[in-house]
Amino acid sequence: EIIDKLPAEGLNLGAGPGAVWISCRQDPQGTFVARWIDPSTSTISEPIPLPHGAGPAGVVEGGAWFTGYDAKERVRVFLMDETTHEISGMVRLQDGFYTGAAFDPSTSTIWIAHASRAGSAVRIDLDAPS
Repeated sequence: EIIDKLPAEGLNLGAGPGAVWISCRQDPQGTFVARWIDPSTSTISEPIPLPHGAGPAGVVEGGAWFTGYDAKERVRVFLMDETTHEISGMVRLQDGFYTGAAFDPSTSTIWIAHASRAGSAVRIDLDAPS
């Protein structure tokens, strides 16, 4: 049973404690934005600009972990603060591209399907010093 339908376009989605985060391309030039939704009130935030293409992989208290690419098209993972929109915890992977990411809150890790020449499943410890 569908219980709610909100006007928030999204290509990628992540859910966790107290929030749902979505991201999408805002314009034909490729600008990506994120929004968070408070599921208890259905409140939707204003668009938050994202650096390059990125999507939420995991939601934590006060923010979300995103996966995407940097300007040199290297895979990267970063944390965005829900209130300040500041980015921290940046992790860059070597060349290649990913086909999926999954957040494991029990171990505070993100798994990335890294489709390089050899292919691999990469596990990133989000609590480790960067």
